[in-house]
Amino acid sequence: MHYTFIIRFLFLLSLVTQPILAAPVTTDSLQTQQRSIQSADDCIVPQNLHSDGGTSTTAFLGWNTVVGTAIRYRVRWRSSGSATWIDRPITPNPYDKLTGLTNGVTYEAQVQTICNEQPTPYSGSITFTTACSLPDVVTVYEVTRTSALMVWGEYGTEPVYEIQWRPRGISTWPNSLTVSGTSYSFSNLTPETTYECRLRTLCNDGNVSDYCSSRVFTTSSCGVPNSPRESDPVGSKIQLAWSVNSAQMINLQWRPAGTSTWTLVQNLPTSSPTSNGQTTGFYQLTDLTPGTAYEWNVQRICDETVRSSFTAPRTFTAICGSPEYLQEGQIQPTVAEVYWRAVYGISYRVQWRTKIPADSPWQTLPDKKMNSNGLLFAQFSDLAPGTAYEWQVMTLCSATNSSTFSSPRSFTTVCAPPVNFTQAYITSTSARVQWAAVSPETQYKVRWRRDNSTEWQEGAPTSNAYFDIAPLQTATLYRVQVQSICGGIPGSYSSDVLIGTWCFPPNSTYIRTTDITATSAQLHWAPFDSTTSYEIQWRVAGTDSWPQSLTTSAMGAYTLPDLIPKTNYEWRIRTLCADSNVSDFSDNYPFTTSLKSVIYSVQAGSWMNPTTWSANRIPTSTDLVEIQHDVVIPANETGKSQSIQYKAGGKLRVSTNVKLFLN
Repeated sequence: MHYTFIIRFLFLLSLVTQPILAAPVTTDSLQTQQRSIQSADDCIVPQNLHSDGGTSTTAFLGWNTVVGTAIRYRVRWRSSGSATWIDRPITPNPYDKLTGLTNGVTYEAQVQTICNEQPTPYSGSITFTTACSLPDVVTVYEVTRTSALMVWGEYGTEPVYEIQWRPRGISTWPNSLTVSGTSYSFSNLTPETTYECRLRTLCNDGNVSDYCSSRVFTTSSCGVPNSPRESDPVGSKIQLAWSVNSAQMINLQWRPAGTSTWTLVQNLPTSSPTSNGQTTGFYQLTDLTPGTAYEWNVQRICDETVRSSFTAPRTFTAICGSPEYLQEGQIQPTVAEVYWRAVYGISYRVQWRTKIPADSPWQTLPDKKMNSNGLLFAQFSDLAPGTAYEWQVMTLCSATNSSTFSSPRSFTTVCAPPVNFTQAYITSTSARVQWAAVSPETQYKVRWRRDNSTEWQEGAPTSNAYFDIAPLQTATLYRVQVQSICGGIPGSYSSDVLIGTWCFPPNSTYIRTTDITATSAQLHWAPFDSTTSYEIQWRVAGTDSWPQSLTTSAMGAYTLPDLIPKTNYEWRIRTLCADSNVSDFSDNYPFTTSLKSVIYSVQAGSWMNPTTWSANRIPTSTDLVEIQHDVVIPANETGKSQSIQYKAGGKLRVSTNVKLFLN
């Protein structure tokens, strides 16, 4: 395995990343700029001269970079107390290495900048003392039963290192060797043994450092597997599992309890290690005899020749056991998903019911068969929102062998906000919002606030699929939300619906004209509330003005009287809001009166009875008759009409010797 460590020499490079900028200048050309930067007045003495690392005969110096063009540096050094400086060659780098030094001697060094061949004064002196240094950052990794890896930092390429190790507790160091590089792997160690190791630097001038402090580690054992366990008994099958501390092979043996012969299953793999180093192995026993007791155990294979002991035997009885690991998945207002751990080839039966009342009958899903090992899912549908349910599942091991049901588990369906939440209509002081009803049992609560406020106002719960909000402030933007209340349990609120309180005309969706006769027509619109009035205008189509108008507080319908037969009309409407604001007029809506008056039935009965007809008279040969009920012409009578039309539910019956004249 390869390890990379920070070399002391490279550390010096990181210390030159804080530039010392020359003073800025204004120039007319690049050449003038270069001359100015390199002038003696602007050339900066290097800052932060320092020494780091080294050996008994070398030292590493570094300083901060000076920014400029063609910047170079010169280092000089001497032993402390000497009058003679030794100059190093000029270098473009902000670092230098001194060699040929003497171990244990104190030195001083200085550095200067050279800009355009013009040197600055030298910096202040720093001092350092040469020595054969201890190894840095010594650590032991990857300890196994028989091996371990020791790693450390280094001081350049010159040193080599002496390593010693021993079992902890003995007085001598029987194991020693010399290595270069930054790591060494111990091998052939004794399992379950505590060791200590140390090393020192051997400098190339014959000097040596002290030993570093000892590092202690303990080799692992070939221990028995952990946590042997059984799961998912399904009559003739059962799942066995265990854990170990590394990805090692396992031997497993099993037998009917009380017998002398083991069945051995060798070299079973385990899974990849998890973050804590644990691995898990599985094995399924099959062809068991239901009702029979069995025992089993496992051992670890540590290497080709080393095995752990077997674990203590565990006993189980081959039964058809209830499913395990029951969980709920997604729970929605009317749908719920549940799942459990299942065994390949085995079928399961699932039941569910409401928790209240406690004696609610169980409902059963069709049996589900597992086609692989893992989790098996089931779904309950047509549930009531905001309702508590419980469910259970049993294992069907064979046609004649099944488990008991599992202990019931509970869940509560979500009480979701209603959908299609929108505004129905708005005035300058009120608004109606509406939504799609969830169920007949569900109640709702609406809340609202001004757009620039955080304080909500709440309405009383309602069973209606709409709510009238009043009073509101005129010309104001509001945010409105609605929540469902399921079985007394409030759900989450919906997303916001924005409404603005301005005076609007009635919604065009609901404006229509019906019951048109020769002299009348009924106008319809969606009313806002009982306090709102409306202005209606109508005219003969094609005229410029609106000579006829009226104001009404009728709740969504008004009949125009005294119209001219066979004439094209149009009408429009606007809202007169309670705060004296008025809306714009709606679009124009046309209609045409009929040529003749229409007389229509208002109840079932005799043609010859005036109370059967809307005009409270018997129809004549000039009337357009519309039959909406069961009408009969009695025996020996004569009926007259210009024409007859039938509406839904309308029919005409005649007795004997009857005449009917249509013009």
